[in-house]
Amino acid sequence: MPPPSITDGIRSRMVEAMMEIIAEHPTVKTRRDFASAIGTTAAQVSKWQSGVATPTHEDIYNTCTLFFRSVEWIYFGREEKLDLYDIAKRLGELERKFEGKKR
Repeated sequence: MPPPSITDGIRSRMVEAMMEIIAEHPTVKTRRDFASAIGTTAAQVSKWQSGVATPTHEDIYNTCTLFFRSVEWIYFGREEKLDLYDIAKRLGELERKFEGKKR
């Protein structure tokens, strides 16, 4: 069996983050609630869980922004201790990248 791909890791960490959010968040209690919060559909999230699709960069950005998850952990599987300045700076960089792709 081949080793897991980078997208497999991203997908599994997003599903793990979603499950943690559903378990801990006061208003996000279902996969549908989570999907709605990040701007996607429950059907798309189901595809992540079954391994058919991978979350988009926008899905990841929204999850990290709205639910204070680590971008480094979602993408690379490593956790960093970041202060609020570092988080704001990195999210600003991601936002600029997304804006450039929308044009």
